[in-house]
Amino acid sequence: MAVSLMRYRPDTCGCVIIQAHDPADPGAGITLSSVESKCVPHAALSDAEVWDAVCHETTGENRKKNKIRNRIFEQWGVEIVSFSFTGTGKDRVVTIVTSGLTANQRTAAQTWANTNIGVGKVVIQ
Repeated sequence: MAVSLMRYRPDTCGCVIIQAHDPADPGAGITLSSVESKCVPHAALSDAEVWDAVCHETTGENRKKNKIRNRIFEQWGVEIVSFSFTGTGKDRVVTIVTSGLTANQRTAAQTWANTNIGVGKVVIQ
């Protein structure tokens, strides 16, 4: 089978990334083929750095957003209202806006994010 290419438009930025998947090698997972276009916050990064910043399995922007969103929902049954990113390059910070968390729950969510994602990488509002 041929390698399949997929156009990926993350919901965390305006980049357009071409991902590759080789069905003959399922252990390889999804890899970077190319970056079709870069958003302003990622403009100064190389293609490989964009891939890491956006798609890295543990530290990418999409993973950070999903990890804290899932934690808040699983722990307290609360959906996030919105999210946004600030900064440029590889170290953008995600701000999560919630509705329905108490002050103590918000503090607990922030502590969890600091421990599991990294201090200064997530802001819970």
